[in-house]
Amino acid sequence: MEQGVDITLKGIHAPDSTWMRNFGKIAEIFQSWWGGRIPQVTATGRTPWRQRWRLLRPAAGRAVFFSGGVDSFHALLILIQQGTPPHALIFVEGFDFDHRDTGRIEAYLPAVRKICAHHRMKLLRVRTNLRRLPFFRESLWPHTHGLAMAGVAHSLRDYGHIYIASSFQERGLQSYGSRWDVDPCFSSATHRFYHVGDEVGRHQKLDLLASDPLVREHLRVCWQDGSGQLNCGVCEKCLRTELSLQLLGVRDQFPGFARKESLEDRLGRLNPDIEAALEMWLVIRGQHLPPAMETALRSLFLRAYEHGEALPADYRGSASILAAMAEFCGYREAIIFQEPPSASMHSRTKAGPE
Repeated sequence: MEQGVDITLKGIHAPDSTWMRNFGKIAEIFQSWWGGRIPQVTATGRTPWRQRWRLLRPAAGRAVFFSGGVDSFHALLILIQQGTPPHALIFVEGFDFDHRDTGRIEAYLPAVRKICAHHRMKLLRVRTNLRRLPFFRESLWPHTHGLAMAGVAHSLRDYGHIYIASSFQERGLQSYGSRWDVDPCFSSATHRFYHVGDEVGRHQKLDLLASDPLVREHLRVCWQDGSGQLNCGVCEKCLRTELSLQLLGVRDQFPGFARKESLEDRLGRLNPDIEAALEMWLVIRGQHLPPAMETALRSLFLRAYEHGEALPADYRGSASILAAMAEFCGYREAIIFQEPPSASMHSRTKAGPE
């Protein structure tokens, strides 16, 4: 849609009516968010009658996408608790980091195998260069990652029930490539997709996961570190997760987040964009913070604003969140987080903590 081209499926079976109907729904949703033209889809192939019986229902196998992060661990354990345990984990090499980065892949594979063995599941190891193809290189990954997962899942003939972990609560980001009303539309006659875990945010997920020994040992949220560690301890995702663990009082139980330098000092070096700062705010709101942590986070939020980046208008009821952040930072008006920075920023609205 971003490139304004139609789609022709050559030399393969014609898509089933469920897939075509859902493709239209996804196209309409994405167009409402990001604009562009809804493409026309044509197929030159036909489905032989001998194979039509296979299109009547999905295969019985259940599989969940798994990266080792908070969302996928939560989805896995929720499915087990609900009595619908997956038969397999889908571990994709080429999504979080380059498929040729064998060092990080091989470093984490023993953990994935251990998790599969513990829960008596099969490991579906998928290696793809999808993100290096022109279409995906020219599009934003937050827009296309859901489609990428759908493409992988549709190649799995024996697994017809596919589970994708939520990234946000139901009333979260209004424009994202995988969310509660998008993922089911990846379904076809042979595969059904389910969105799991959007009832709670990541901080609440960590609270639910913190007692699980496998989570404590193998939680991996970082995609930037190449040193062989689980988590780098300095990027926004690592620091946000570590902040949650500290507020929950369980950080010492997660060896993958053990660092000699204080969390406050590392937060002091982070220069997040405004969306990353808001993710931090969603972790700490309503929490009692030690003075040093409060000072570090207040400074972090102001640095994020100084980037001058605009916040999407549909971001999680942003008006009320921005107002609360502004008050936390000692400002009366949330406007400081919505307008480009100016020389008078600190004198125009600053009132001091009240």
